[in-house]
Amino acid sequence: MTPNDVEFTKEEILAMIEKFDPGKAPGEDGQNSEILLKTFNRFPTFITGLYNECLRKGYFPKQWKHSIIIPIVKPGKEGSTEVTKY
Repeated sequence: MTPNDVEFTKEEILAMIEKFDPGKAPGEDGQNSEILLKTFNRFPTFITGLYNECLRKGYFPKQWKHSIIIPIVKPGKEGSTEVTKY
């Protein structure tokens, strides 16, 4: 944590969780947005404390920062070399 860092609030965390797309597959940690939202709603103080402790220590689990991106080619764009084919 640097002197400029401000602790997360419950409201900030909830607002971010609510923005997650529930249709996305879970990450490496196995958590999807529905699980995270239900857990936060049940234990908001614990989850907020967990994130703030990560901030204080300057350490967030590697699983939280890792993702696998699988590009999907749009139908009819298979032969294109444009990035807009995805």
